[in-house]
Amino acid sequence: MHLQGETDSAKTLFAQAAILEREIEPANQYLYSLRGTYYADCLRRSGYAEEVRHITNNNLSICRRNGWHEDVSRCYRVLGDLDADAGFHDDARKHYDKALKGAREIQVRDLLIEVLLARGCWYTRMRNTNDAAFHDLNEAYRYAMNGVYKRYEVNAHVGLAWAYLGKCDRAQARAEAENAKTMSTNMRYYWGQVDADEVLATLS
Repeated sequence: MHLQGETDSAKTLFAQAAILEREIEPANQYLYSLRGTYYADCLRRSGYAEEVRHITNNNLSICRRNGWHEDVSRCYRVLGDLDADAGFHDDARKHYDKALKGAREIQVRDLLIEVLLARGCWYTRMRNTNDAAFHDLNEAYRYAMNGVYKRYEVNAHVGLAWAYLGKCDRAQARAEAENAKTMSTNMRYYWGQVDADEVLATLS
């Protein structure tokens, strides 16, 4: 529901999941592990940054305590996204670097793609970091193309569109954005369409 843009329904379902979580494990007040990250991503897209940070810090504490390295990396990625959104770029870099270090150590493909995309997209928003953006985004794109990660492929196209725009290559930026828009429409991936449209609007 979240990926298709039905945000209110998604939040309702996540809230129901959290109630079930508390019934099963009364000590845990929030969703945690991968489901906690999914919930955080949904809320972040809806603008609930403070709640996302609270949920993610709680999730990070649980995952560290249990030695769940994949989930720890995902939590750092979410915290990096929050810091990037808020303009706390030093903190964003630290969180993304921790997330990527963890992802490379355990070599979980979808996690590695996710973190590279997040850091690469953040680089596109920074000055004098376009080379770093292309490095992360192209690596993520290669991994996505070698698997079945179509949603991440869309996100890579969007990130590359911004990176090419940073190089003033408007034609290639438009091509990447239009590719992302077409794929997203075919997949019913709402946020891919939103992100592609943002690039195309900037180009217009």
